[in-house]
Amino acid sequence: MKKSSSGSSKKQTKPKIKKDDLKNISGGNRRTIELSEREKDELRENFKNAIKLINGE
Repeated sequence: MKKSSSGSSKKQTKPKIKKDDLKNISGGNRRTIELSEREKDELRENFKNAIKLINGE
């Protein structure tokens, strides 16, 4: 009896992508957001803490 893996008989195909599908993936709209000084400080602190967590500190 011959064993075959479940995926060997299926051919994987790439999804068909149309040119129109690529139009709106350039990085999004860059809108200017006004932040207060307090909000800016909170964001800086959050980024510092995130970097510390990533670095294992």
